[in-house]
Amino acid sequence: MKKIIFELAVLAVLSVSTIACGQKKNVPESLVGIKEKVVQIDSAVNVIYGWEPRDSTHDASVDTLVANVLREYETERPENNLGMESAASIEQSAYDSARETWAEFKRLCNQEKYEAALDYYLADKPNDGGSNAGDFLLFLKHSSYRFYFYSEVLLPLMREYKGAEFARKKYIDLLQLEKALEDTSVALQVDGNEYIPEVYPYLIRDLGLALTDDGRLNEALNLTDDLMNVVYQISGETLYANFVGTQYVAKLYLFLDDKENAIGTWEDFKRFLNDKADDYPADIVKELMDQIQEQIKLINE
Repeated sequence: MKKIIFELAVLAVLSVSTIACGQKKNVPESLVGIKEKVVQIDSAVNVIYGWEPRDSTHDASVDTLVANVLREYETERPENNLGMESAASIEQSAYDSARETWAEFKRLCNQEKYEAALDYYLADKPNDGGSNAGDFLLFLKHSSYRFYFYSEVLLPLMREYKGAEFARKKYIDLLQLEKALEDTSVALQVDGNEYIPEVYPYLIRDLGLALTDDGRLNEALNLTDDLMNVVYQISGETLYANFVGTQYVAKLYLFLDDKENAIGTWEDFKRFLNDKADDYPADIVKELMDQIQEQIKLINE
């Protein structure tokens, strides 16, 4: 997992380097570098997984997990049906179709036909009943790649060609579905599976900010416990989990320019630290207290 996160960080650096080499005037400024990001995602996905034919030893447990979560999600949210298979496993033909769909999207982006690429992503499959979007879920497969695609490629495209409101609401839908998949992965950890998506905290951050921007602050605040729980499972540090949760809530309030509640959130954490100071090493408590004061200072500036 750390290798994948590192690769994505490298992709971001390479993207900046590529962008700096030259910009075409006919490409909207918000979309400069999109085709390079698509190529980088394509390379990363194929290096990790490849697309060789599956044999009888293929473990379909991950496919089964994805299919079952999608089935539950589509039952609860039929308006967001991606048209994905809900069978016990996903056949090789579905992966082949997903690869073809991705290849067409990549071709359009490579030609900088970005509006056509977005329309293609959003389109229904001919004579299928499903949508192209479902193929992207299959092709990207790993949570880190999907999140990177949604935030760095799809979101800018939607903002440019569909407007801020459409982009925000669609982004919320995508992140809620992604969260459903990752919540299942986290739940499996209880049964001994040590895998926890490292991208999860960033997904919560983006989902929370999008919900807040959509006038749904309470829904965003309700994500705080999920964020703290997964940070604790990743780090094993209670104080760190509480710090991240506090930082998240304060960020939501600051997004609304509500400095009073943002500062109040940090003050609440300070009181918590004072009450629990004897339970933790003094140097760690002091370090956190200093960080709290720094955060409050930044808000007041």
